[in-house]
Amino acid sequence: MLEGNPSCPLELKDISKADIVCVTHGHIDHIGDSIEIVKKIDAIFIGTPGLGFFANTSGIPDEGGELCPLNIGGSVKIEDIKVIMTNAVHTSDIMINEKEEVVGSGACGYVIITEDNKSIYFSGDTGVFMDMKIISDLYSPEVAIMPIGGKYTMGVSEAA
Repeated sequence: MLEGNPSCPLELKDISKADIVCVTHGHIDHIGDSIEIVKKIDAIFIGTPGLGFFANTSGIPDEGGELCPLNIGGSVKIEDIKVIMTNAVHTSDIMINEKEEVVGSGACGYVIITEDNKSIYFSGDTGVFMDMKIISDLYSPEVAIMPIGGKYTMGVSEAA
């Protein structure tokens, strides 16, 4: 979420390059400007099937490669980057704006394996859960990006 986000110095107009946009769930602070970014710079939108349907009805075509819905455990290779969708434990509807939402798209995380075989785990908004051990065992991420908030996501102790 770039536009209207006091914590982010970037605005939509500042984004000029991205190959892949991975969306973890439909809350407005995560789906945010993703659809506009994909439309603006011809990136590939990756999300759950529900998010993919929403992106498609919001103008991202499902033909031509701009839309790539996955489900938990699914993966795709785009150029030399592999993206694996992982489980996340978090509530989620698709928030169109602060007052309007569409029922249930689920929540996910991602393991991204770079062209030089580096593994990055982005957990999305999640609470701590045992599958994180499996993700660690399978993909040995060198970097983990975790939410720490303590109210809507896990706290410091759980993330550590």
